[in-house]
Amino acid sequence: MITMPRISITVPDELDEYLNQQSSESGDFDSKSEVVRESIRSMKDGDVEVDELERELEEKQSHYEDEIEELETTVERLENEKRTILSQREENQELVKWAKEEQSLQRRREKRQTAPVWKRAKWWLTGYDS
Repeated sequence: MITMPRISITVPDELDEYLNQQSSESGDFDSKSEVVRESIRSMKDGDVEVDELERELEEKQSHYEDEIEELETTVERLENEKRTILSQREENQELVKWAKEEQSLQRRREKRQTAPVWKRAKWWLTGYDS
């Protein structure tokens, strides 16, 4: 029999139940310790898989960083467009205000021009009554 160093660990109840189940159901393992040893061996042999996973994660990280950069650029562009639209809106509101004032002045001019002479004289003496 090969002597091995002893390691003690504490595991949650669910993991203990799983180890018991694996050791009793599988004919390959006589004890929970063998299940744990085999799991550790497969993890050790799986270092190549870990490297591949790390590479995949790095690729995904790079991809997501590129996506984030594109999204940040899009957000900046949209914020600029928003500022432009708000500026145009303010200009349009000023134009509408100016147009209304011009319409009002035009109506007053037309009213003065179509008013009888006596009314125009009254307005000239007393001031135009709006």
